[in-house]
Amino acid sequence: MFKIRKIDISSEKEARLQIERIGSDQGGVASMFRKTMTINLKVYNLKLPQAHILKQEMLAIGGDAAVDRAVLVGGVERTDVLIMGTLKQYYELCRRLLRQPFSMKKLSEEIREILSNISKDKFLWKVKDKEIELGQKTLIMGVLNVTPDSFSDGGLYIDKQKAFKHAIDLYENGADIIDIGGESTRPFAEPVDVEEEISRVVPVIEMIKNHNKDILVSVDTYKSETAKRALEAGADIINDISGLNFDENMSKVVADNKAGLIIMHTRGKPQDMQKNTEYEDFMGELIESLNNSIGRAKEAGIEKDRIVIDPGIGFGKKFEHNLFILKKLREFSIFGLPILIGTSRKSFLGKITGKEAYHRDDETMVSVGIAIINGAHIVRVHEVKRMKDAVKVADAIKNADIF
Repeated sequence: MFKIRKIDISSEKEARLQIERIGSDQGGVASMFRKTMTINLKVYNLKLPQAHILKQEMLAIGGDAAVDRAVLVGGVERTDVLIMGTLKQYYELCRRLLRQPFSMKKLSEEIREILSNISKDKFLWKVKDKEIELGQKTLIMGVLNVTPDSFSDGGLYIDKQKAFKHAIDLYENGADIIDIGGESTRPFAEPVDVEEEISRVVPVIEMIKNHNKDILVSVDTYKSETAKRALEAGADIINDISGLNFDENMSKVVADNKAGLIIMHTRGKPQDMQKNTEYEDFMGELIESLNNSIGRAKEAGIEKDRIVIDPGIGFGKKFEHNLFILKKLREFSIFGLPILIGTSRKSFLGKITGKEAYHRDDETMVSVGIAIINGAHIVRVHEVKRMKDAVKVADAIKNADIF
C-alpha cells in the first residue's frame, strides 16, 4: 500500500518548504512553488472581446475561465468571468495580457496588484507618528461606550470618571487600543448632536492621555467635527463606521492629522441599516463599497499604510451574512490592508445560543478565534481580560511551525 497524505499549502513560505523537503534544489523550488497555490478570481462585467481573450489565454496556459454560456453565440454584451489557475499561471497570464488590446494591460496590472496583496501577512500601520506591527500578534481593541444606550453596556460608563477607570482597566488587562464611542451605532439607534458627542468623548480622551500618553486611543465616530476635536485632544485613530460616506469632510480631517483610519462597511445609518439587507452579490457589493471608500481616502491624501478595513459585522447584514464574512474573511486580503473584526456580543451570536448581549463572551471568544485564523489582525471586544487568552491561543495556532 502506498503512503499518501494531502498537503494543505496556504502561503509561499509553506510552498517553498514542502518542495525543499522533497530534496529539490533552489532552482527547482523557484520554478515550482507557484504551481502549488491555486487561486480563483472573479472579474466583473467584461466586454465580450475581453472575456474571449481572458478565456483563451487561460486555456492556453493550462488554467480555465468560466463565462456566461451566451458568450459563445454573442447572446450577451458583457459577462462576469471566474478565472481558475495556479499562481504560476496567473503570472504567465499577466505577461500575456500586456500585449493584448481592449484595456487588457490595465487588467494585467490590477491582477498583479491583487497577487501581491494576497501574499501579505505582515503590516506596519502608521498611526500619527507611530508605527504598529500587525500580523504576528493580533491586537485587541477594547470597547468603551460613553453612551446611555449602547446595546451591551449602555449607561455603565456615561460618568467620565467611571469611563476613565474602565479605559485604564481595559488597558491593564491587555487592550492594545481603547475605542471610545459617544454615540450608539446599534441597529435603530437615534443619532446624537455633534456637541453632545464631543462632550462625551473628548474629556475621557484627555484623561487617558494625561494618565499615559502611550495608550493608543481610537474614536468611533462618523462626524468630522467630533473626529477633529478628538484628534486634537490626543486620539490616534478614527474608526468610521460609514467608510467615509456620511461626512464629506472626514477624510480631510484624518489626512490633515495623519491619523490611523478604520474604514468599515455599512449600508445606511444605524436607524435604518437593518431595513436594507438584500444583496444581489453580497461579497461582490461589499468589496466594491470598501474599494470605493479606500479610493476616497487615497484621493484625500491618506496614505494606504494608515488604513485598516472592517467588513462591518452586523451593519446592514443578515444573520447568514455575518457568518459568511467570518468563514470567507481571507477574500478581503485582495486589498493588501490589515483587517479588523468586531463580533463582540453581537446579536447574530445571540441568535445561535439564545443568550442576552452581556452573556455572550464565550460565543465572542469562538468567533474571535475563527476570525484570527482566517486573517483578522485586530479584534474589537468588550471583555478584554478573558479575550486576551483566546487571542493568544488563536495566534499560537496561526503562527505554528510547519512540520
